[in-house]
Amino acid sequence: MFRNLKIERLDQTISRARDYLLSCQDQEEGYWVGELRCDVSVTADYILLRHAFGKISKVKIDKAIAWILHNQLDDGGWGIYPGGESEINVSVKAYFALRICGVSHREDLMKNAEKRIKELGGIMKINTFTRILLALFGEYEWDWLPPMPIEMILFPKRFYFNLYEIAYWSRIIIIPLLIIIAKRYVFRLTEENILEGLYNERYEERRFKILPIEDRFNFFNLFINNIYTRIDTTFKLIGKTNYKPFRKVAISRAEDWIIERLEYSGGLGAIWPGMFNSLFAFKALGYSDTHPHITDTMRHIEELVVETDDFLRVQPCLSPVWDTAISINALISSGLKTDHPSLIKAGTWLIDKQTRLPGDWSKKVRDVKGGGWYFQFENEFYPDVDDTAMVIMALKDIAFSDSSASQKGIEDGIAWLRAMQNMDGGWGAFDHTNLIKEILNQLPFADFGSLLDLSTSDVTGRALEAMGRLGLNISDEKVKRAVGFLRDEQERSGAWYGRWGVNYIYGTWSVMSAFKSVGFDMNNNIIKRGVKWLKSKQNQDGGWGESPESYKDVEVAGTRRSTPSQTSWALMALIAAYETGCDEVIKGIKYLVDTQTSEGRWEEDAFTGTGFPTAFYLGYELYSVYFPLMALGRFRQILPSLSQG
Repeated sequence: MFRNLKIERLDQTISRARDYLLSCQDQEEGYWVGELRCDVSVTADYILLRHAFGKISKVKIDKAIAWILHNQLDDGGWGIYPGGESEINVSVKAYFALRICGVSHREDLMKNAEKRIKELGGIMKINTFTRILLALFGEYEWDWLPPMPIEMILFPKRFYFNLYEIAYWSRIIIIPLLIIIAKRYVFRLTEENILEGLYNERYEERRFKILPIEDRFNFFNLFINNIYTRIDTTFKLIGKTNYKPFRKVAISRAEDWIIERLEYSGGLGAIWPGMFNSLFAFKALGYSDTHPHITDTMRHIEELVVETDDFLRVQPCLSPVWDTAISINALISSGLKTDHPSLIKAGTWLIDKQTRLPGDWSKKVRDVKGGGWYFQFENEFYPDVDDTAMVIMALKDIAFSDSSASQKGIEDGIAWLRAMQNMDGGWGAFDHTNLIKEILNQLPFADFGSLLDLSTSDVTGRALEAMGRLGLNISDEKVKRAVGFLRDEQERSGAWYGRWGVNYIYGTWSVMSAFKSVGFDMNNNIIKRGVKWLKSKQNQDGGWGESPESYKDVEVAGTRRSTPSQTSWALMALIAAYETGCDEVIKGIKYLVDTQTSEGRWEEDAFTGTGFPTAFYLGYELYSVYFPLMALGRFRQILPSLSQG
């Protein structure tokens, strides 16, 4: 059964990985946090920010420039993930940052970049948020943007569209921008229009236009297009007058909203765009650079910087709660004693990170107190279902000498998680959704594609898995509804979509693990279809891989060179489906054993995490450590029963 797989070597692989992961733990506080890599757009933003605030270290800026140039593609542009094609938004940002730093447009690398950007459609093809960035720095006209009136912050929750119908990340991005747009604030970094060469259109052709979705008759083209065109015209006319009766109160409401959420957080929303946008919102409001709101945010931004001898790059946020919870689960799966001091310290740290603050989620969920966990070091307004579920599973298996605190945390956490279930039976990440309002994703300023936080298969699967670990099964009404949601979400191929990890391999792992956890019949045809799909996607080397391209083209789902993290997800899905002894699992385990480094980790340069599908992807440093360890550990736990069978 275990041909070409030596158990002794498997045990050595697990032991090395476990030792390596333990060595990555913060010895003082007990958490894990790996670098969170992304494309160069955040580093480009950082360069612009530093120039705007006049706090420039030439050494650091030179290293940031080197990082951007290091990632330039042969065709002159920049991609949003390793191995991807040039993308217009990141290419424009990278080019702009280089020009601000004094790199001449006459240099060949800049000529190549300009040529590629124009081939991609030029500046008029960038999304609304990138256009706002350029307008902020005087490289784009405010009148060319779609209308985003700040008065929308006054819309009550009973309105079909209000700011609590959109996702947490959209709120913390948009609300500071509303202030900047209302003030028409401009902070010119140069008197020269250095991006003029990136336009394909003449000046008079650059005004915002609503384009139809495909060249055909449909609801959007007939109704929404027409309405939004009228709104655009109306607000443009109002903008040219002094009649703005609600403008002052709206600006004040937005300012107060931001300030309230700076408390108990590592910057607004504890993610890059919230921090960046809030800084310029404060400047637009006249705040001094020495004001605590600005200096505190700048400090949080510096915590995102990763500097080496040659390069400087900037992370979009930090992921300690996520990394710590998964590390605990992986170590326990690997056979580490549940009362090991490292687990006790990590578990205690996680308990302290539970939030009971009534965050934005409480605007829609009123029958439960707080109890969720967030992703970062501090982000108490925005706990999420994924982290909460992963933490619950971690805490449940730690053998604390006094379990009262952990048990209380688990009880409050699962109560909060259950209350966050949506009407369709699934879960989103941060927000509760009463009505599915996908049409809002068609609003012109939502052209980055992820305005809403709808139910997804991967987050729903994680919530179900956690509930199953606590003894809940398909007789529970909430579990039953979630199972129904996941049954409906299965793709024709047999796979499930992954919103927060790339992509169908990730989603299928989450769902298969959930079904097993809650006692679903793993001989059901739904499971067999998922198993068949996974087996069909295994690479010749025994591993699995998938490119972010699958978010655009489902035909390439589950295809790419093998990666350690995606191989681990596929293996854990098959193990959950009781396929542990099949040839595909044995080959996958052997792939992980054979590719481990002498340090005890695995090499992975691919981005297998997802920020915004089709727009922004993430490379988690520790994914290639704890997920292989978890998969190998789960396989090793089942080996005795397989041998007996």
